[in-house]
Amino acid sequence: NDVPATVIVATTEEELATAINNGGQVRLGANITTTKNFYINESVNIDLNGYTLTANVGDEIFVRVNKGTFTLGRGTVICDDYIVSVNEGGVAVINDGVYLAETTAVNVNGGKAYITGGKFQDSSSYDGQYLLNHVDAKRDIGLIDVTGGTFVNFDPSAPSSESIAMSFVHAGYKVVCDGNEYTVVKD
Repeated sequence: NDVPATVIVATTEEELATAINNGGQVRLGANITTTKNFYINESVNIDLNGYTLTANVGDEIFVRVNKGTFTLGRGTVICDDYIVSVNEGGVAVINDGVYLAETTAVNVNGGKAYITGGKFQDSSSYDGQYLLNHVDAKRDIGLIDVTGGTFVNFDPSAPSSESIAMSFVHAGYKVVCDGNEYTVVKD
């Protein structure tokens, strides 16, 4: 990972936008609400630091990862559309936290997404069907690799979002179901 060691603390929408656009390590110092969406073209690590990041972006994807690695964790993200879309050449890593998306938390459009933890839920009438999603045309080059996390109304070992049967769960891991929650654990 080529993220610089300097950490920028963001407490406002403007500070967050500047820090993300400059790349590097960003730590939230307050709850932030933003109407901006972002295009990641170099590595960015956002430590939510226990705070909530609310993205009111309408019918736009909040973060598009085009190049580099986008890492996110340790807080809550609430988004009124897709939270993250990973394009070919990009990587997203979600370590933990709470992710409430309108429909899709992580969309892979030819890139790679690694989910090691967190709780994921949608707020739409799709009832979790597209919580994690591959773009069909780029399924053969994209990757969703899940080694942890809890998914509400969504089984990552048999995702209903995919037209071809597949599993997003990494080898050596399994899904444990408790009601409508599917948690990925080591096998």
